[in-house]
Amino acid sequence: MRPASPARPSLIATALLGAVLATAPVFAGDPSDPDPSAALAAAKLAAKTDAAFSATALQPALAPVAADTDEVKKSLPFFAQPVDEVVFRASPKRSSRGLRVWDVRFASPVTTGFEGNDTVHAVLYEPTREGAASATGDRPAVVILHHLENDPILEEVMAAYLARRGTVAMVMMLPFYGERRGDANPVDEIFEKPDTMVRFIKQAVLDSRRAWDVLRHWPAVDPDRVGLLGVSLGALNASIVGGVEPRIRRIAMVLGGGDLPSIVFNESSETKEARAALAKRGIGPSDLRRMWTDIEPLRYAHRMRGASVLMLNTREDEVIPRASTERLAEAIGDTAEVIWFDGDHTGMLPKVPQIFGRIRRHFDQPAPTSP
Repeated sequence: MRPASPARPSLIATALLGAVLATAPVFAGDPSDPDPSAALAAAKLAAKTDAAFSATALQPALAPVAADTDEVKKSLPFFAQPVDEVVFRASPKRSSRGLRVWDVRFASPVTTGFEGNDTVHAVLYEPTREGAASATGDRPAVVILHHLENDPILEEVMAAYLARRGTVAMVMMLPFYGERRGDANPVDEIFEKPDTMVRFIKQAVLDSRRAWDVLRHWPAVDPDRVGLLGVSLGALNASIVGGVEPRIRRIAMVLGGGDLPSIVFNESSETKEARAALAKRGIGPSDLRRMWTDIEPLRYAHRMRGASVLMLNTREDEVIPRASTERLAEAIGDTAEVIWFDGDHTGMLPKVPQIFGRIRRHFDQPAPTSP
């Protein structure tokens, strides 16, 4: 499976949605760039004045949960990293009535050797309507992981929608996507070379955990109300992030599922090249299941039990089969709510306003109690 080209109809459709749903024009700003400060007080002041700033987020180690099996305990260190302080830099990008947009960057905990990929790029949308103070620390927030596109228009439209309704939303670029993409790009073969997929998922999960902690330290955000949202490829990543990181208590997945080999071998056009490449190497579903043990969402899904998980899927999805979604929901447990829509993998497009509203309500609630 390869990243889509700009000519894909789905990208054109999301661009049209952007024109409809972005209710106010966004104009380029004139950012200032004072000396950065790691002090939270300085960060809050900068956030009020549209100035660039730096701050530090503390990222604790992964915590075990009671239901972890011995096999899961063996896999968890794959996504573990030492307690770390994450320095992030935010620069004002643009603003309009009711909305301020920031460019956020921080170092990936993974070094790949590809220039540009080891810095994580994100775009943060912050509400600025009257009464929505930007530095009071009372806003819900969500990290958004994008689908298989280098230009995540749909996710940025979603982030703008949420921000204009009071939620701070940050779209994080996955490894080797967007500004992180280079000429020699291994992500082109993530579904065709199992070891490349493992490295991609590991970095994506570690980057996402770091992004979540960065957002918890954003001046306007209530650190107890930060959630995670993924769309398609982003949903596959979110299902792993939400499992390995039990501090995340509110999660939404659009077009997501578990059992990765069943998705690859589902006879969809999206994975046709991957199946052909795997067949040439003599790799079948059972081989892939063994190779991808550490990155299988079902392995960690029990760690989301008790979290509020919203799953939005289509009944005739040719990319994420219904059985894959049902397996993941069952593994999560009773707190997973699955909403089914008619149509295939792109069949949700006519329902975008309804879906955006449902997602907004999901993240506007208090987070469930920690396990």
